[in-house]
Amino acid sequence: FLPKMSTKLRVPYRRGTKDYH
Repeated sequence: FLPKMSTKLRVPYRRGTKDYH
């Protein structure tokens, strides 16, 4: 499992904000 994928999947508004948007 990757912390980056899990992060954006779990909290896309926390750390995946810059990646998600």
